[in-house]
Amino acid sequence: MTFAERVAPSPWRQLFVNAAVGLPIGLLALLALASLLTPLLWPYAPGQPLWGQDLLAPGFAHGHWLGTDAIGRDMLARCMAGIGVSLAIGLGAGALALAIGGIVGGAAGYFGGWVDELLMRLNDLLSSLPLMLIAILLIALFEPSMWLLILVVGGFGSLDAARILRAEARRLRQTEFMLASQLQGATSFAQWRHHLLPNLAPVALTALGTVVPQAILVESFLAFLGLGPSERVGSLGTLLAEGVQDLQWAPWTLWVPALALALVLLGFGLAGDALRERLRLLTGSST
Repeated sequence: MTFAERVAPSPWRQLFVNAAVGLPIGLLALLALASLLTPLLWPYAPGQPLWGQDLLAPGFAHGHWLGTDAIGRDMLARCMAGIGVSLAIGLGAGALALAIGGIVGGAAGYFGGWVDELLMRLNDLLSSLPLMLIAILLIALFEPSMWLLILVVGGFGSLDAARILRAEARRLRQTEFMLASQLQGATSFAQWRHHLLPNLAPVALTALGTVVPQAILVESFLAFLGLGPSERVGSLGTLLAEGVQDLQWAPWTLWVPALALALVLLGFGLAGDALRERLRLLTGSST
């Protein structure tokens, strides 16, 4: 073990040993597990219309705990499927945003100078563009799909991720273990691989608490406009758009997916805040 490896702090140590972190992450894991198990345990399929059982109010007597929609589809099954789709798009877009943002922000913060100036000015230029309008145009030109949404929303979120990770990369560049590795003659690539990226990972994880809710909100907005995945794999935004149409005579078709979306966003928000606070206490940084 080299001196730099002995000096370098463990970025993951005690990060999750906190109830404020574990509870919202547990809530999100429970929602994800429920979305996976519902098709196996619940007798109704999300896209299965049940003629004669349309617009049933939530209740237990008829077996549809959260009611049915205008063509008799079970709202619990549809809501759990929508949570799974929204989580898949949000986490996929978040992972893509952090991958791109980590490369751009890490390079800008580590190398500094003209590299930092070029990458950040390009980032500012892209941020000034009406990216939501561009996203709508791209999705309107091509057939909406989960993969296209992940690409568009992930690219949108990478701009904020790059700014967050650039600041942490600049801080890490001045730490003792990075300076020690320089004194040992480590190349820039070796420092990048063995020291910078592993220590950026916890900050990137906490950034998921910001990037993923933004991705889910953007996806829900696009789906609300009819630019989301197909109805067969509808997200929570798709359910909200359908619920607005039936609001007058079946309000539960709107408030059920709305509550589910609020619960998902609350879980990510609480987890992100708790992880950032925990990381700040462990590292002494202001990230």
